[in-house]
Amino acid sequence: MQKIMMDVAAGVMKEIVKKFNKDKKEIEPGIIMVLHPFGRDLKTNMHVHMLMTEGGLIPDGKWVAMPYIDYKIIRKKWQYAILTAMRKAMPNDKELAEIIDWCFRERTKGFNIQAKKTIEGKTRNAARYMTRYVRHPAIADSRIIGYDTEKVTFIYKREGETHTVIMEKFEFIHNVIKHFQMKTLRWCGILGFTQGGPRGRQEK
Repeated sequence: MQKIMMDVAAGVMKEIVKKFNKDKKEIEPGIIMVLHPFGRDLKTNMHVHMLMTEGGLIPDGKWVAMPYIDYKIIRKKWQYAILTAMRKAMPNDKELAEIIDWCFRERTKGFNIQAKKTIEGKTRNAARYMTRYVRHPAIADSRIIGYDTEKVTFIYKREGETHTVIMEKFEFIHNVIKHFQMKTLRWCGILGFTQGGPRGRQEK
């Protein structure tokens, strides 16, 4: 399912760039994605961080800029694509089917996305933003504030507030190791063909 999530995320953005640029050109963007499987509280929270070029190359090798994308389009496209892919992957799961139907019925504006503005002159900051999700573990040592041989106490911050979690030690270990990933970084589009870069198209 993690592979499906990343495939769909890349596919949605590539489709949007190709269909909604003002000249309707076949644009191939560059995309770097990082799969982030956990939240600050160590609960499973699968989401994808993505850096994408504002535009891309057309078949004749020219660059076409696309500085604006309507976020409403992304929300709806993402919702439809990921739910459809999940239904196809697990066609006999009745509980999942009910959840998918509910999402289509109740989430009429699509799924939530958090899109950042253009990064201008801050390429190092952009690189740091992505790589921190590749290298760091599920929880930093500094967030663990207590251990009494039975329970682990740790903190996390959300919207400026500090929250404290007390978790049984084996549950804590389970929540940390379940997020170990064999592959969390992927690239596709024009970045898959950069000289000296990865071999082949990484979305496949």
